[in-house]
Amino acid sequence: MKEVFSKQSEFERFYRACVAFAKSYTYDDATAESIASEAMLVFWEKQKTLEEDVPALPYLLGIARNLILHHLRSEQSRSGRVDELTKHTHRELQYRLDTLQDCDPNALFNKDIRKIMDETLSLMDDNARKSFILSRYYGYSYKEISAMLGISVKTVEYHISRTLAKLRIALKDYLPIIAILFTI
Repeated sequence: MKEVFSKQSEFERFYRACVAFAKSYTYDDATAESIASEAMLVFWEKQKTLEEDVPALPYLLGIARNLILHHLRSEQSRSGRVDELTKHTHRELQYRLDTLQDCDPNALFNKDIRKIMDETLSLMDDNARKSFILSRYYGYSYKEISAMLGISVKTVEYHISRTLAKLRIALKDYLPIIAILFTI
């Protein structure tokens, strides 16, 4: 696998995705950041042994998923031994564990979502499509994109916001999952 974090902005983007994913299950900023940091470290150590076509973000979120499961199971085990813990809290923790076990980060990039995104992007004009892909897939800044495409930064902003609006409409059924990826 090629080195994923060739730029600081790519590292930060993936780190924020991990933190958001972990926080959605741990409900704690410090724990989410700790899990995200550990996931990034594990990913960094394993990335050189991965095949070239392995999507980085789903793989990284898979690592984070396993770390979150371990954390929640430990928390559940502790909660079983503590008498003051209410049944409601225990049920909610079980619910979070069950939903996370059913979560497959690779499903974020399944054929349906990819097809909808590809179809929507194919309807966009060339500069809008390129601006979006360079920003969201490759992590380039608006300034870098404007230099590459020979358009103003404001035009890049306009293209990306317009593309995101069209994707929100096309992917409305998938937004809860995709929100983690595109808010970073």
